[in-house]
Amino acid sequence: TGPVNLAAAKQIAHWTALHAPDGEGRVDAPTGNEPYLAVFEAAAAHIAALFDDPELRRVRLATLTRRDWADRQLEELLPALTFLSQVVSKGLSGAQVEADADELAQHGIDASMMQSILGSLAPTLVGTQAGGLLGTLSHAALGRYDIAMPAQKRDELWLVPGNLDAFATTWELDHDEAIFVVTAHELLHNILRGAPALHHQFESLIEAFTEG
Repeated sequence: TGPVNLAAAKQIAHWTALHAPDGEGRVDAPTGNEPYLAVFEAAAAHIAALFDDPELRRVRLATLTRRDWADRQLEELLPALTFLSQVVSKGLSGAQVEADADELAQHGIDASMMQSILGSLAPTLVGTQAGGLLGTLSHAALGRYDIAMPAQKRDELWLVPGNLDAFATTWELDHDEAIFVVTAHELLHNILRGAPALHHQFESLIEAFTEG
């Protein structure tokens, strides 16, 4: 399955994305770009003019279901999850095994074999935890950059209509204004996280935190 069990991650993410945190099923139907495209393009034009960057007007919109959002985040975060899996594997394979080697031997258990077994659990543990977390977050996510993890600058931004519409309704916001603000937020993060120096610094901070 590789350094991260992506199949397990997606299974958990899909189930969690299709069920509300209280366990009840939730509608997650695709809507298409059309109801959001005009406002998205207006926001892109505004930010492009503000930063004098005509390339921003070429950024595409993708409207996603919660399940699709979780899927794409798993793919996008795979390098970070792979690094985390390696750290967890190293930690598990060394956890108490060396200290308990004599006791394990008394029970006919080889310490090196136990280390190998524990280390092999990491891809599945990281995969299932990441899938569950992203599936849960998919019920609140509005766009691509709602997760504080390293991400490259992309030519496609995401909106999650099911969440965006519910957010606007709950807070009695004008629907088009909500789309405009979320789009501007996404474009600004796309600019900032796409800056090579910031991206690499962000990655190094995450890795240092993960390694403890």
